[in-house]
Amino acid sequence: MFGWFRVEGDSMLPTLTSGQRLFTFRLPRRFIRRGMLAVVRTRAGDIVKRIADINETTLTLISDNNEVTSQFNGQPLSLDALVGIVVWPPSAGTTARR
Repeated sequence: MFGWFRVEGDSMLPTLTSGQRLFTFRLPRRFIRRGMLAVVRTRAGDIVKRIADINETTLTLISDNNEVTSQFNGQPLSLDALVGIVVWPPSAGTTARR
């Protein structure tokens, strides 16, 4: 499944900026890795974060911007909440976390 997502907020600076549009793709679990950027559906709405850890049932997310506090940092979320992995812009999914 493909989708578009618009970044809101500064939690992913410097990798992503507020207002930037992202193209996402729903990958099978076996292809999802730590460090990838993911769009996840939460009660607060769809968010984009970096995958810090993943197992068969949950994923843990982190922000790239250490100056912004996010309620989702370090909190395990169901893998079912995964909307997609960021595939465009291409550099967004591979930029090293600082």
